[in-house]
Amino acid sequence: MAGEPPRATSRDRAPRVREWPIAASLLVVAAGLGVAYAHHFRIGTVLAAFGVLLAAGCRLLLPARDAGLLVVRGRAFDVAVLLSLAIPMMVLAVVVPPLRP
Repeated sequence: MAGEPPRATSRDRAPRVREWPIAASLLVVAAGLGVAYAHHFRIGTVLAAFGVLLAAGCRLLLPARDAGLLVVRGRAFDVAVLLSLAIPMMVLAVVVPPLRP
């Protein structure tokens, strides 16, 4: 009919469902930054690095059509960039000495 709004199809909903990997990764990174802001630097940094590792794992294991916004270039490039961010964050969390009051 001319007066009815168009129905939502599964094709319309698919882009939202495909963004769960980046949403989960960003949520973990944001939680890590919040913990670091709450004066738990090591725990927060490790949690944020885990969020980046989660993004790398999703990009490595999921096909490109399901990885959503995590797909930038090729799979190897994306995983290499994410690992080059996560590993120094983990090292930073371990190496930086705790603050002395």
